[in-house]
Amino acid sequence: MSDGSRLLIDYKTGSASSDWRGDRPDNPQLPMYALLHCESLIAVAYGRINAAECRFVAESERANVLLSNRRTNLEGMGSLAELMQVWAARIERLAREFRDGCAAVDPLPTACRTCHLQGLCRVPSTLDASEASGDPAENA
Repeated sequence: MSDGSRLLIDYKTGSASSDWRGDRPDNPQLPMYALLHCESLIAVAYGRINAAECRFVAESERANVLLSNRRTNLEGMGSLAELMQVWAARIERLAREFRDGCAAVDPLPTACRTCHLQGLCRVPSTLDASEASGDPAENA
C-alpha cells in the first residue's frame, strides 16, 4: 500500500469462509502465511473469485481496506498483531499435538454428515445423537 503497509491475499476459486478462526481451525493456512510474512501486515484475506461472486473474506485492522468500510472484529483482539499472537499459539499447539502423536477422536460437528465410514467410527455420530434426542430443530 502507499503507506508501506501490506495485505496478504490468498485467492480461492471455490468457496471461501473464515475457516482459520477458533481454537481448532479447519484451515490454518492463512494464519501460517501471515506469521511468515508479518512485517507491516494490516490485513489477511481470501480473495474469492468465481463466476458467481468476487469478494474478500478477511481479517483487517483498518476500515476501507479490501472493499470494506469497516474493520473486522479480529476475534476480539485489538489489532492484527495481537490476533497473530493468538494464531501462533494455536498453530504451535496443533504442531506439538501432531508431533506427540495425539490422535484423540475429536470430529468437527459437521463431519458425520458426509462420512461414509459409520461402521468403522469410534464415536457416536453427531447426527445419530441429534435424531435420538427428538429435537426437530436439530433434525432440520
